[in-house]
Amino acid sequence: MKYKHKKHHVAGCGTRRLGKAYLFSHTKGDPNDLELCFKVMAEIIKDPPIWLENPERMGIAKQGISVSEIGGTYHAFDWIGMTEGYPNAPDILMEYILKDGSTLVPLRTQGLEKLIPGESKRILCHSHGILLNPEEPLQNRIQVPYVPECFLSDQEREIHRERGEYCASLHWETCLHTNKKNSKDRLTTTTVGDLTYECATPPGGFIPQWGDAIIAAIDVHELHLVVGNMSENSPDVNDIIQEAIEYLGGLDLSLPIFLTDN
Repeated sequence: MKYKHKKHHVAGCGTRRLGKAYLFSHTKGDPNDLELCFKVMAEIIKDPPIWLENPERMGIAKQGISVSEIGGTYHAFDWIGMTEGYPNAPDILMEYILKDGSTLVPLRTQGLEKLIPGESKRILCHSHGILLNPEEPLQNRIQVPYVPECFLSDQEREIHRERGEYCASLHWETCLHTNKKNSKDRLTTTTVGDLTYECATPPGGFIPQWGDAIIAAIDVHELHLVVGNMSENSPDVNDIIQEAIEYLGGLDLSLPIFLTDN
């Protein structure tokens, strides 16, 4: 295990905790170039989202991480907590694209050793991942700055329209949890952790019918164990960290492990 200085941002779910392990993904985005960020977004977003009619039957837990195999490769299905700082689907997407991606993973998660860097994905699932009644928002589109009208190619976009499918760009046009003081003609902002981004509220009077869905898939690159400054930690915390180091050292992991200060 190597040490890596990582000053992680304040995420929607707060700051990373001592003694805990996190799956980490490097972003290709640039917080100073939103146009680039949404080009990168098109590479990871599911458009349309993949409706999960019965996630439990698929072996996907509606809390935390579930490692499952698809086509011979294992992936980490990550159920994004609406009550844990991510009430809108684009909250987690913007956090990743602008700040890097990190998610808490219990050390004894089954299948952790089957995740392969460069092949395995962190598959983002959200309970507001798709509108099952998208007709009214589709008829009342609003341009959110930098967000494309659709993430698909021109040819695919036409098929999209003909079918009347939910478009992933609507994630940004139907945010219910926003900074209402900044609202003007539906356009507004919302805040997740230390990040504020532009979005819009649904058309007036619209009652959404949400469905569980896969909204994106991002590469998994590393596993981080947060150790802080062990010379300053309490003995109890260092005991927890040492136990985690020993446990991880006993696993045959493909993911590189880094000890981080945050």
